[in-house]
This record gives sequence, C-alpha cells and structure tokens, in this order.
Amino acid sequence: MREKTVRRFLAGAPPALQPDIRALCGDHWGKTPGIPGGMTIQDAVALLNEHGPLPLLLRRLNKVLGI
Repeated sequence: MREKTVRRFLAGAPPALQPDIRALCGDHWGKTPGIPGGMTIQDAVALLNEHGPLPLLLRRLNKVLGI
C-alpha cells in the first residue's frame, strides 16, 4: 500500500501511528478490542496528535481527563 492510501484509512495520520490507533479503536476482526466504550479513528488521531504516541498519552492521562 502507498502511504497516501494508508493515511486515508487513518484519517490523515502517518502510518507509524497505526498500532496506537488500533490499540485505542480496536479492529473489525475482533483481535484488538480497543478501549471500553469505543473510540472513532478521528478521535484517536486527535488525541495522539495533541498528546503524542500511546505511551506518552497514557502517562499524561490525568491531563487528558482534566483530573
């Protein structure tokens, strides 16, 4: 696949963020459940763009949640 095609599937996010997006959103095969309650790809990309990759996002969870 070309990068342009992958970015279209990932709401404009770079292919390197695919594992992080999948961890947040899950997949339609059911092998990765995602977070409880679900999350759209657009919301996941917005969070990752604002707070960085998943490990950094998890460390900043208090700031994300406003706690």
